[in-house]
Formats: sequence, C-alpha cells, structure tokens
Amino acid sequence: MNGPTTAQQRDRLVDIASRVLGIAVFGSLLIAMSIIAVPKVMLLLVNGIDAKAGFDLLSNTADLVFLALLVGIFVVRHRPVRKQPGAGPRIAALLAALGLPYVVLLPRFDNPTAVLIAAFLGVIGNVFALVTLAKLGKSFSIFPEARRLITTGPYALVRHPLYLAEELVIIGMIVNHLHVVSVLAGLVHLGLQILRMGWEERVLESAFPEYSTYRSRVRRFLPWIW
Repeated sequence: MNGPTTAQQRDRLVDIASRVLGIAVFGSLLIAMSIIAVPKVMLLLVNGIDAKAGFDLLSNTADLVFLALLVGIFVVRHRPVRKQPGAGPRIAALLAALGLPYVVLLPRFDNPTAVLIAAFLGVIGNVFALVTLAKLGKSFSIFPEARRLITTGPYALVRHPLYLAEELVIIGMIVNHLHVVSVLAGLVHLGLQILRMGWEERVLESAFPEYSTYRSRVRRFLPWIW
C-alpha cells in the first residue's frame, strides 16, 4: 500500500500547526482575560453588583466561555475535505481570527454608557457565537476550508453566522477599549472577514454542489439585507 504523498503530508502538518496555533493563541487570551477578571470578581463580591457591573461581568463571562469553547473545538475538529489554495487566504484568516481579540488588553474606555453598550453587544454576540459553534462543532475552521455543509440553525439565517456574531463582539470590544488603534484594527478586520467569506464560499461550492441552492436563498452576512 502506498504511503501518503508529499502534498498529503504537508496538508497534515498544516492542519496540526493550525490546531497548535489556535490552541496557543486563544488559550493564552483565555488565561490573560481570566487573570484580569479575577480581581474584578473579587471587588464585586466586596462592593456588590449594580446593573452596570452585572452587564460587564456577564459580558466577560461570555467572552471566557466563547474562548474556552474555541480551544476545545481546535482539539477535536474534523480534518477538511477541501481547502482554498495559496498562502494569501491563510495569512488573511490568521490576521483576522487571531489578531483583533487582543484589543481587550488595551486600556478600558471608562464611560458608563460605553460599558453598557459593550456589555450588551458582547452578550448578544457571544451567545449567538456559542449557539453557532455548538451547531458547527468539529467543522470549525480558521482557514477557508470545507468539512461539512451546515444549512440549519443559525445557518438558516445567514451563511456566515459566526462572523456576524464575531463582529458584534468585536464592536463591543472596540467600544469598551475605544482607541484609534482598536478602531483601525476593527476596520481592517472587517475587510479581511469579507475576503474570508468569499474564499470560504468558493471552497464550499466546489466541495458541495448543493451549496449554490443554499446561497441563492440565504443572505451572506446581514439577515434580509446582504
């Protein structure tokens, strides 16, 4: 029996490397945010929880759960059946997926209204992301890859529900850490996400012939709009 080809070995190494990178990046961010959250929780236990603090705590908890779920999915996800060729899509995907979440380490924008808006967006976005990830399961990927076609649940609302959820969370992060760096990073991130959607759709359409029918009836990113 013939062994794996050079291309198959390379793909296997890339898959392993992406797993390790995802676990390392999201795991380190999970640890960093957990360290930041502990003193805040201790302070709340001493001073009590008002509406603002409650929303902030809920938002932070949702962030932590989301990151923990991402780490777990990187460990158990399926191998892809089709990939977008070239280094460009992989680089763009890494920049979009792994870079922007670190805006949470910028100084907080200490404004009560901003905190409430950020917390609301964070909770809504993270809950939607958790539902989407639960539906996506082992098919989650950072790179433009096809593992299996999912068209139900959040995917009946838009073709890229995880990106929609992510943008809600990121807008909340930017509001909570308002800075020229976070705003510029957010604009770059949105552009990269739009590129990723196009690449992913090409891969899915080549792997699953029924994807064209699905794409014709479900909006890409914004329900009933686009």
